[in-house]
Amino acid sequence: MDETSVNWPHGDKELSNSLDHLNIISNDIKFTMEVEEKNKIQFLEILLIRNEDGSLGHKVFTKKAHIDNYVHADSHHHPAQNMGVLRTIFTRAFKISYTSHSE
Repeated sequence: MDETSVNWPHGDKELSNSLDHLNIISNDIKFTMEVEEKNKIQFLEILLIRNEDGSLGHKVFTKKAHIDNYVHADSHHHPAQNMGVLRTIFTRAFKISYTSHSE
């Protein structure tokens, strides 16, 4: 398992205790965690944003190392692959992002 999102209602101390407990179960598996900072947390390719009213918004998240380098349209890839790249970019932009979170 690579990434899991958890909504933890039991407080920071209990969260830390639970992480410690998970990590002593086996020497072969180690768990890490990231917590929300400034009402934001990254999960997979999404930045989750806690709004003032408590609801969640989201937008596309790219790591700082992302270089926006995609298959060139004139490359020797099949046209369906080139269209797939475009479809993926548009889908991420229009289905993942809330317009209120465009920056």
